[in-house]
Amino acid sequence: MLFGETLPWSIRGMWVNVLDTGGHQAPHIHANSFISVVAYLTRPHPSTLTVFLRRLGGSEFVFSNHNKNASINPFNGEKWIVPTIDPGDVILFPSYLLHQVPTNRGERRITIAFNAVPSRLDNWGYKVRFSG
Repeated sequence: MLFGETLPWSIRGMWVNVLDTGGHQAPHIHANSFISVVAYLTRPHPSTLTVFLRRLGGSEFVFSNHNKNASINPFNGEKWIVPTIDPGDVILFPSYLLHQVPTNRGERRITIAFNAVPSRLDNWGYKVRFSG
């Protein structure tokens, strides 16, 4: 479902991530996609929980309210870290979100990831179709 309409989706690329001790993934996004998915096959060490970052360049989608009375929370902070993850857990997120995996200070971390796109979009007559 996307914006209240049930649409067929296609997987566009699927891969396995194996992160050994000392490894990391630099901040990145997933281009040419709408939804990205990470499925955890192992319990990640707390040092390797997926981190979502505010986009470089200061792009913000909400008004700022920075003052001495304002507090930082998951919705306005510089970063958001996925809570504790168990094997079998899956996270879905918009592909444009900048994210990373910090340096692994524990055991091997294994995930399966993929990107997905809807078959089409229709924005009041402006239509786009995505083909395989």
